[in-house]
Amino acid sequence: MLQLSLILRRSCRRRLFIHWFWHSEMRRHLLLLNERGKKDNDISRTEVELIKKQALDVPLELFNHSYKNIVILDEFLPKCSKNIISDAKVSIHLLCGSARAAFQTVLVNKPSVELTKDLQAKLKQIEKIESGLIQ
Repeated sequence: MLQLSLILRRSCRRRLFIHWFWHSEMRRHLLLLNERGKKDNDISRTEVELIKKQALDVPLELFNHSYKNIVILDEFLPKCSKNIISDAKVSIHLLCGSARAAFQTVLVNKPSVELTKDLQAKLKQIEKIESGLIQ
């Protein structure tokens, strides 16, 4: 049981780092495109769209990873040993923060209306799970 908690924490840390790294890389690419745009108009729409898609995909992947693990841990809690229940709950709290942060980044990248509604529904479920931990 403790092993699961440790694996999820490591996985979450790895995903957070990847999210941070790719977000900073996409930002750097967009800034370069902006600079190039000031110098010349050789930037293809395809190149811009690809970068924007990647900028959306990275936080979206982090959100989905966090959400999936929150649900897994929530289902695990009733079967969890009392010795490590706080570890599992802390993992859920960390993943909830990760999901909320990723959601904010997704919004910056202007997702579709359907995607936004889907993520908002998942956020409500996350909030419900997290609020149940505090009782």
